[in-house]
Amino acid sequence: MLPIFDGVRDVTVLSTTLRMLLAVVCGGLIGLEREYKRRPAGFRTHILICLGAAMTTLTSQFLYLNLHYYTDMARLGAQVVAGIGFIGAGAIIVTRRRRVKGLTTAAGLWAAAIVGLCLGGGFYEGGIFATALILAAEMFLSKLEYRMLDNAPEGYANLNMARVYVNIGSFYRDITTDITEASDKGKYKPFFDNIRELLDTVATDENESEIVRLELLELTRSALQQYATKFKGDGISQTDMMQMYDQVERTVTGISATADTTEHKKEATVSLLADTKKAIETAYATKGGKQA
Repeated sequence: MLPIFDGVRDVTVLSTTLRMLLAVVCGGLIGLEREYKRRPAGFRTHILICLGAAMTTLTSQFLYLNLHYYTDMARLGAQVVAGIGFIGAGAIIVTRRRRVKGLTTAAGLWAAAIVGLCLGGGFYEGGIFATALILAAEMFLSKLEYRMLDNAPEGYANLNMARVYVNIGSFYRDITTDITEASDKGKYKPFFDNIRELLDTVATDENESEIVRLELLELTRSALQQYATKFKGDGISQTDMMQMYDQVERTVTGISATADTTEHKKEATVSLLADTKKAIETAYATKGGKQA
């Protein structure tokens, strides 16, 4: 143990203040990376969890050492470990494409709680060193992970995206002939699912290039407007259509274009959003104005 902390191992005003401040700092550092990547649980959430866990351990020590409530001091801390799972579960999302997102955020919340327990118990060295390791895992190992996936010859993500692009290309290649021959029924639902997958993965990925994201967003917008009636005929609900429209609108308006070319493309897509929404509403409306 480091001798610098020897004077603040007991529960005093000074040690309590130090532990609470360290919990705020360590929790904030862990949450900064999540906040930077715009995850649901970010800077403030990690601070609150780390501070709350620290206060739990401090309260246990205070009850035992100062008020002489002779009980198991680890009992409250054990409830934190179990209870944080409910918060972490709220950060985990399963998309329509059966992809799991939010596991790293949930793990970060759990790790922040453990750091808080360490600091609240006076184990300063463990809490600080664990924070440094967590930051290293979040900031540096993620880049290594992405690089490994990008270089994987048979990475499932790359192969899956290739399949989606092929399916969309095949749709546009064959659809004119299918419409002419009245054999296009049932072709629009798979097409809708493919563009939704692109929207959920590539178009909303802030690490992807602006031009690629904008092209895919325009592809999605154009498909919604052009094939709104066909999508309805293949059983796609208006709710699903509007959810995709809202995602396109939210994503394209949130892109900060850095070049004239991408700025013009963004403005072109934004200018047609109202027509796209009207096309969807018209496709699902009956003569009486009620939803079909």
